[in-house]
Amino acid sequence: MGTILSVLGSVIVKILLFLLFLFLFVLVLAGCILWVPVRYCFYGNYGEEKVLQGKASWLLHLVHAQIRYEEEWNISLRILGIDIIALLKKRTDKKAAQKAKKRKRQEKKAKKIKQPKESLQEKERSGEIQRQTESKEDLTIAQISDRTDQKISKESETSEQKESEETGKKKKRKISLIERIKKWIQTIKNVITLIRKRIRQAEWLKVLWQDDNTQAFVCILKDNVLHLWRKCKPKKFEAKVCFGTGQPDTTGEILAVLAIFYVCYGSSVTIIPDFEQTRLEGWIRMKGHISVFTVLVILINIFMSKEWKQFRKDTSRWKEAF
Repeated sequence: MGTILSVLGSVIVKILLFLLFLFLFVLVLAGCILWVPVRYCFYGNYGEEKVLQGKASWLLHLVHAQIRYEEEWNISLRILGIDIIALLKKRTDKKAAQKAKKRKRQEKKAKKIKQPKESLQEKERSGEIQRQTESKEDLTIAQISDRTDQKISKESETSEQKESEETGKKKKRKISLIERIKKWIQTIKNVITLIRKRIRQAEWLKVLWQDDNTQAFVCILKDNVLHLWRKCKPKKFEAKVCFGTGQPDTTGEILAVLAIFYVCYGSSVTIIPDFEQTRLEGWIRMKGHISVFTVLVILINIFMSKEWKQFRKDTSRWKEAF
C-alpha cells in the first residue's frame, strides 16, 4: 500500500506541476499580448522620388510587418523570421501549376477522342458528295421543268408574304408606340414612389439621430475615440513641405491659411513657400506605439455601455422599417 500511495502521490505532484507551468505560460503569454506595445513608424517622401514606407513590430521583432512603395508595392509579414506572404504565394503558384497540368491532360484526352470521330465524319461527307454528283447526273428534262414551275409558285408566294408582312409591321409599330408610352408612365410612377420612400427613410434617420439615447451614445463614442487617439498618436512627428503655385498672391494666401493651424502642428512641421515657381515637395516621418490592453479597455467601455445596447435595439427596429 505504501508503494502505491507513493507512486500516486508522485503522479499527482507531476500533474499539478505541469498544470502550474501551463497556467504560468498562458499568464505570461496573455501579459505579453496585452501589455507589450506594438511599435510602428512611417516615412513618406514626395518629390523627384516618391517613397512610402511603414513598419510595425511586436515582441522584440518576433512579429514584423512592412509596407513599402517605390514604383511598386512590396508587403511582407514575418513571424519568427518566416515570411508568411511568400509562403502563401508559393502555395497559390503550386495550385495554379497543378490546375494547368490537369487542363493540358484533359485537352490531350479530348483530342485523342476527337480524331476518330473526325475521320468518320470525313468519310460520311465524301459519300454524300458522291451521292449528290450521281443525283445531279440522273436529273431529266421533266424534273428540270418541275423545278421551274416550283420556282414560279414560290416567287408568287413570297410576293404575297411580303405584302402581309408590311401590313403586320405597320400594326406592330402602332402597338409598340402605345407600349412605350405605357412603359414611360410606369417608370415615372416608380421614380416617384422611390423618392417618397427615400424621403420617409431620411425622416426616420433624422428622428433616430435626434433621439436622446443616440446623442448619449455619440458622446461616449467620441470620448473613447479621443482617448484612443491620445494613446495611439505618434510620439515623434516631423514634416517638411515646400510648395508654390507660380503666383505670389495665391501662395501667400495659402501660407496665411496654414499659419492659422500652427497651434495644431506646432514647430515639428516646417513650411517653406516658393513665390517664383510651381512646386510641391516634402517628407514626413512619425514614430509611436500602442498596447492591445488600451484598445481592449476602450472597446469594452463602448460595447458594455447601456447606450450601445439601446442603440442596437433602435437600429434593429429601423432596419425592419427600411
